[in-house]
Amino acid sequence: MNPKFVTAPKTQAPPKLLATPDVGFRWGSNKGENCMADQSLDARRMARDQESRLVGATAVGLNMIKPIVQFQVSLLRLWAASIETFARNCENGLEAVNSKVEQRSHQQRAA
Repeated sequence: MNPKFVTAPKTQAPPKLLATPDVGFRWGSNKGENCMADQSLDARRMARDQESRLVGATAVGLNMIKPIVQFQVSLLRLWAASIETFARNCENGLEAVNSKVEQRSHQQRAA
């Protein structure tokens, strides 16, 4: 026997107290006895575990998508700014054309 690995002496649990890996300790026999309280506790635990996994996955997904959404918003703002600039340039061009047309019409009336 290896002296590094010394195990504690095995002790027996009381006959009515059984250790189960999913619930902890419960009262009952070892013959597959499963009362309704144990089933509801097990269902609640499974639902809670599933909910925590879902919340964790959602948080990870939102943290991953946040920079992508911020980038898309910045592109949308640049696009809107360029459209405003284009509209302003078109308006200025139309005003220039309109003023030249008015000048020519005044010149033709004067002549």
